[in-house]
Amino acid sequence: MLQGSLVCLASPAYTILLHCNTIHKLGILLLLDLRWETHIDYIISKAVSSLYFLKQLKRAGLPSSHLSHFYITVIRPILEYASPLWHPTLTKSQAERLEAVQRRAINIIFGYSSPTPYFAILAMAGIPSLQARRLDLSKRFFRKICQPERQT
Repeated sequence: MLQGSLVCLASPAYTILLHCNTIHKLGILLLLDLRWETHIDYIISKAVSSLYFLKQLKRAGLPSSHLSHFYITVIRPILEYASPLWHPTLTKSQAERLEAVQRRAINIIFGYSSPTPYFAILAMAGIPSLQARRLDLSKRFFRKICQPERQT
């Protein structure tokens, strides 16, 4: 789907010009000026809607370990999808907004009180911050590009 740049669709009978600003391919929204606001808004919205299911599981009485597993396997991948591509260009505000989604999930899972520091809860749960995860994923991706696996 294209939204915003000039695209020419031609056939022998007619020509159509469309103006598009955003390209949406493979679950990634890319603005033509290579900014990621639209993509970040999209993944945050998608992840926040998945928090509803986490709340429902909490209400059903699942233990924290199951809730944590649900978050790690269902919601966190939404927040990290293709992150080596967009992580280096995140603004501080965007990174904080992403981390806020994880903060909400941690609050649902563990029900921590406000005086308990967020990073202390993450450490106790063994869950890294999203910033640390994105950095690690980017490093691993770069290593794979630079040192492809040898075929035996």
